[in-house]
Amino acid sequence: MSWKERVESDIIITTGDGKIYTPMYKISPLSDSFNIAEFNFPNIPGTKIDRREIKGSKYTVDLYFQGENHLEEVASFRESSKDKRPWIVSHPMHGTLTMHPASIRYDPSGLNVTKVTVSLLETITEDNPKITVGPTEQASRFIIQATEASDEAFANQVVATSSDSNLLTNNLSDIYDEASTQVTLNDQANEYFNLFNDANNKIINVISEPLFAINAVKNTIMYPSLFSISVKARLTILSDQFTGLYSAIATLITPNEKKIFENNASSLVSGMLQTVLNPLDELDFENTTDVLSAITTLTDTYDTYILGLDSLQTDNGGDETSFIPDFDLNLALYNAIYYTVSQLFVIALSAKQERIEYISNDSNLISLTHRFLGLEPNDSTIDQFIRINKIGLNEFLQIKKGREIKYYV
Repeated sequence: MSWKERVESDIIITTGDGKIYTPMYKISPLSDSFNIAEFNFPNIPGTKIDRREIKGSKYTVDLYFQGENHLEEVASFRESSKDKRPWIVSHPMHGTLTMHPASIRYDPSGLNVTKVTVSLLETITEDNPKITVGPTEQASRFIIQATEASDEAFANQVVATSSDSNLLTNNLSDIYDEASTQVTLNDQANEYFNLFNDANNKIINVISEPLFAINAVKNTIMYPSLFSISVKARLTILSDQFTGLYSAIATLITPNEKKIFENNASSLVSGMLQTVLNPLDELDFENTTDVLSAITTLTDTYDTYILGLDSLQTDNGGDETSFIPDFDLNLALYNAIYYTVSQLFVIALSAKQERIEYISNDSNLISLTHRFLGLEPNDSTIDQFIRINKIGLNEFLQIKKGREIKYYV
């Protein structure tokens, strides 16, 4: 079929209740996107892009119902849209797709014609897709969606000024200074420093290339989530960075300043999520207490982030000084935080539970380890007992009566 024949063809919409509609329509673009994961490796230039399956297509179409009975047709179409089953949309340009309406806008201001704007999302039809995704991979996808949405929101909504460039530079410097002294590996310290310098160089061009600048800032902000230290230590670093950023929230006046906070703060939350997905070893989540502590840090920080956005939001988005938090970013971040926390609760339910006892007599390290953890030929349980109970050198030979002892069962 030639393109002329396609243009002259009708759009055919079969709604979930089986009714068929063939209104006039306006040709609009279709977009495809892919599940993408981006990986940066220390000391290796460039970025590894892992492209997985294509996502469902999406497009927005303007439909026009006209004629004497168009209001009745629109009313019928609106009633049909309430059926939750998917639509079959045969578009002359985009082909036949199974789709769900994400939003529908009715505009009857044309009097003899009603314009109906429909945002459509392609859906799969299987109730139980055969491909299963592991919890860590799914959580990673949510985090990627949140960080990509954050970058896009900044690039599309911020027309940066020199003062915005200064604010980005100051925020990044404070964040870097908080974490740079806590890197334990030289390779990671060098990589973090290189990311910091790269971000500062790109911030200089934030007015002309906002997406490159904010992406570099995000990469720097999230890098401490990969430090080779415990999950608890990394969460503390990111939480302290968030607290420092949040402390200046009352000074943010312009929409750009508020958008910078939204971007930087959401990147820190995403970094915390990435932290719990990358435990250093099996000791990070060996007991329920550690898991619940991580959950508390995550949810407290996220709740504070949302409260901060609420305080920055204006009554409406109708003038140049308005600020409305970005919907796509915050929906993606919501999905990421609550999915990750739900998986942490699963871990908590299967993790060891904390017990505390106070010894009734003087004892020693070997005897108490044997009593509460058992002894191993490689002395691993002794090391574990020392770590759990923070045993100092002065207690290696004798642990006195009344001392609190923690262990896990």
